[in-house]
Order: sequence, then C-alpha cells, then structure tokens
Amino acid sequence: MDNIQNEDWSQYEKNNPYHVDGVDKDGKPIMIYSLGEWDLRQASDEGRLKTLIRWVIKGTDEVHKITRDLFNQGKINGTQWTLIVNVDKFNAEQHLCAKCLTLFTDFATMYEKHFPGAAEEIILINALDSFDAALNVFRPLLSPPSRKALKVFGSNKEEWSAYLQAKIDPDQLPGSYGGTRKYD
Repeated sequence: MDNIQNEDWSQYEKNNPYHVDGVDKDGKPIMIYSLGEWDLRQASDEGRLKTLIRWVIKGTDEVHKITRDLFNQGKINGTQWTLIVNVDKFNAEQHLCAKCLTLFTDFATMYEKHFPGAAEEIILINALDSFDAALNVFRPLLSPPSRKALKVFGSNKEEWSAYLQAKIDPDQLPGSYGGTRKYD
C-alpha cells in the first residue's frame, strides 16, 4: 500500500477510469466510476484482475486521503466521502465470471478492513436485475453500517438524478450522472 499511488496506472486510467475531484454540497469528496463499462472478464482473461482490484483500492485510498486532508484543513466536518457507481451496461458475461466475482469480494473485504464506515453513502445507479447476483455476493461482506450506506437505484434516471442532485451540485457530476462536469 505504501507505493500504490506511485505505480504506473496508465493502462487503468484509460480503460477503467474513476474520478475523485468532485465534492458534495457539504464539501465532502465523491468517488465516481462506471463499473458497467469495465470489462472484468477481459481483465481476468489477460491476468490483470488482481491489478484491477489494486486499482480500485488505489482509488479508495486516494479519495480517503483527500477526505482526511480536507478534514485536517478544517474544510469539512467529518471524515466520510460518497461513492457513486454506475452499473449501466453491467452484464453477466463480462462481470460475473467466477474469477470476476473476486473484484466484489476483495473490494468489500478490503473496504471493511481498511476503510470501515468511510463512505457516508455507496450509491449504485442503473442497477438492473443482472446486477442482483453481484449484490448478493457483495452485500453480506459489508458491515451493518456499510449495508445501511448502500443505496441502490434502477434505471429510472429521474429518480436517481434527483437524489444525486439533492446532495451534489450538477457541476460536480459528469453528464452521464445527471451533471454538467466534463472529462476528456
């Protein structure tokens, strides 16, 4: 973990992007990624799944460090952040292979061990029925407070967009999340 922020992540930045530069209306950081666009099966087939899991850990460490820094600077009152995951395009073939499930189990285990309670909310959007299998693997590994933080929205964009915009200004969210922020 000591050097995780200094490793060469260029391949993952391109193929598995996440963003940690936005904040909610209270100034607390948000981490956003589009899991549905990540090809877990390909990463598994290419022997990159363990490194992909490490990439997710890196992002979690990054947003957690940002949160601690903001707290230490007196800019926020608390040490929690929000995770928003878009699972649009999630499908069994690319995301639920036996090896692929380790992404979910390893993330949940790592999160509860190193960052328990760090996410004020874990918001999943566009979670269709195909995502239920992943949730069934992931949810039992979470502590009761983390399960309480988990908010799952289906594909009704009006519903989840209203929820997000009540908590986060549009300029802090990418367009695919109902906001106006642009990324290259």
